[in-house]
Amino acid sequence: MGYLERYTNYLDELKAGLGTNILPAITNFKKNHIESFDYKNHNTGLIIGQVQSGKTLQMLGIIAAAADFEFKFFIILTTDNVRLQQQTLNRAKEYLDGIVVCGESDDVLFKSLDFRKPVLIVLKKNHSVLSTWGQNFLSNESSGYQPLLLLDDEGDAASLNTKVNLDDVSTINQQIGNIRQISPSSLYLQVTATPYAILLLTASSGIKPEFVYTFEPGNGYLGGSYFYSDDLKCVNLLSENERDILLRNDDTIPEGLQRAILYFLFVCCHFKKEGIPTCNFLVHPNFRIDDHNITSNKITLFLKEVAEALNDENSILKSKAEEDFGEFTIEGDFEDYWNSMSEILPLNTYIINSENAGEDYLTGYNIIIGGNSLGRGVTFPYLQVTYYCRRARAPQADTVWQHSRLFGYERIKEFCRVFLPLSLFRLFNEITKTNDALFNVLSRAGLEGISVLTPRGVRPTRPNVLDLGAITSLAGGVNYFLYDANGDNTELLDNRLGVEDGDNKVTLDEIMDILGSVSTLETERLIEFKKCVEILKSNENDEGRLFVRTDRNITKGTGTLLSPTDRTLSESFPEETVLFMYRLNGDEEQGWRGSPIWIPNIRYPDGLAFFTVED
Repeated sequence: MGYLERYTNYLDELKAGLGTNILPAITNFKKNHIESFDYKNHNTGLIIGQVQSGKTLQMLGIIAAAADFEFKFFIILTTDNVRLQQQTLNRAKEYLDGIVVCGESDDVLFKSLDFRKPVLIVLKKNHSVLSTWGQNFLSNESSGYQPLLLLDDEGDAASLNTKVNLDDVSTINQQIGNIRQISPSSLYLQVTATPYAILLLTASSGIKPEFVYTFEPGNGYLGGSYFYSDDLKCVNLLSENERDILLRNDDTIPEGLQRAILYFLFVCCHFKKEGIPTCNFLVHPNFRIDDHNITSNKITLFLKEVAEALNDENSILKSKAEEDFGEFTIEGDFEDYWNSMSEILPLNTYIINSENAGEDYLTGYNIIIGGNSLGRGVTFPYLQVTYYCRRARAPQADTVWQHSRLFGYERIKEFCRVFLPLSLFRLFNEITKTNDALFNVLSRAGLEGISVLTPRGVRPTRPNVLDLGAITSLAGGVNYFLYDANGDNTELLDNRLGVEDGDNKVTLDEIMDILGSVSTLETERLIEFKKCVEILKSNENDEGRLFVRTDRNITKGTGTLLSPTDRTLSESFPEETVLFMYRLNGDEEQGWRGSPIWIPNIRYPDGLAFFTVED
């Protein structure tokens, strides 16, 4: 029995259908990217899955499949988080039968291995750890003869060169490169749910992916399209000043936090009645440690008030709780829930940040407070309630998305709630749509012609990992046109568009077809236009507007193409892609060649931004 078969059989024993469900994707990946490996080169690939959708299981499946194909040397890199590294290590030891699995302290064992059996090492992306293990790899001569399969979990974090704009190389980035070179050949797989930074890498980075593979979430997964849907079905809106009230260093407990805590208490009562031993509530107020302490104190104070109100039939808090109970549409009798609340109090309240590792939230009824430490890789079972009011002056799409710890499995769907202000809901809603569009394009078309789409005003990632000189951007709500064109395809476009003014509703495929017929010296600029349309094809609105304007006389090099009337007209369709095709007479005295030419002007939907890399 092969490694992959043993792996999937074990997963099926843990949960019916778990291994069977992931087998087709792993088999497909093996066929396309492992069996074609030439054992001569150092190749790079990108693996994308949704936040908390089971990427670790997919990674271990890839290792098992590669072990069946005679790979012997494997490394998994995790974020610099002890809990996450240990979690990944323990899963690998449990799930990968027949593979020798080493942790960071297993250097003596590793140095003794002869690689007759496959070997996996699980390491944190930590300077000291990678430095030590770089030497360990060199100390085992057998490892230097083995092709290396290196899986970089959260490959867009820590691994990228943060000194690219300083003509230097950051430590972790260099150490990973050095480890790859220990082997005669390697397959380096960047694994992430937020590939924005990786997609904008240049070839000179040395880790620009050559292919992309997307994994669909399994059954029962809840993601952005559920939590941040347009109908706000599981969203409770907070006031926009909720965060300001929360973080004041006084005893004022904001209304929204009170409602969120009461809802969580009702859910815990229901879970206890149903025999479910775990329920978690995540509170993300800000990144500052002092703010975590202030928030924790206010939560503790309110829980004390609830405990006191349980003994007072006439308390104002009980009346408020009863009113909220009705609005939360929880089935059952309020008095039953209220009276059973004493059975779940006191709750466990934990802070997780750089000063506090947190406690065991895998069981019990827990409130977890934190900021940056609640990001990548941290998984909370039965995370039913999230309270989020953190703001950023310049939000980054990948960072914001990684805050979505509410995504995943082990959720009781009907009891999931998110408490956040409307402005933050809109941000998450827009990132959901743009992220889904990107995922769809990558699934359908791969890396060719990819452009990164984000809500306008939201950076795709941190700028220090991007070669800023190679990044171009286009914004929705702005008119863009080509400054230089020739008449090579004028007759073709005349037949396609006609030689009279007109306007029509068109599909984005038709817009792509028209742009593909334009003849211009600004080839790269035209490619950018088409890339942006391609990614919009995977978004919700596949319709656009086409306006044809003929017999125009415009001087070459002018700062604008559209007439004032047409500019106003373009602004009247803020949610659509608008393409104007101007047929200029092309007179020589106006700087042209003396023959008619077609020039496109395109305006993308408002509120979007596109980023592309020139390589």
